[in-house]
Amino acid sequence: MSAAKTLNITTLAKSNKTVTLEGKEYKVIDMTVEDFVNAVAERDAAEEVKDEKKSAKEQIDEMMTRLNKYIPDVPREVLLRCSIADLGTILAFVQGALDVDAEGNPVIKDETAAPAEEGAAGNP
Repeated sequence: MSAAKTLNITTLAKSNKTVTLEGKEYKVIDMTVEDFVNAVAERDAAEEVKDEKKSAKEQIDEMMTRLNKYIPDVPREVLLRCSIADLGTILAFVQGALDVDAEGNPVIKDETAAPAEEGAAGNP
């Protein structure tokens, strides 16, 4: 009889993502399944009520709140000095829709690509 195999999720390395703003590095907290489900629900609800326009300030405040959830150590003042495009890029990165290459440049993830298995035909 073989020994039981146990996967201990608690001991696995968690996110090693960081965001550098104004020369300082901030740790990114992993998005949970619950966070993902809530984000999708919020997006769907926002699409249903397109007639209800939010002010630019309300939209930025919501984005800042989401960013502070995943990067709690970054001061609001630092986020306020970012461009709108930068805030969107940071949010996409912390939510997992965006990755970075070896130089730290943003790369959109290809969700349709299946990971190649080691040892599979054509893969070392």
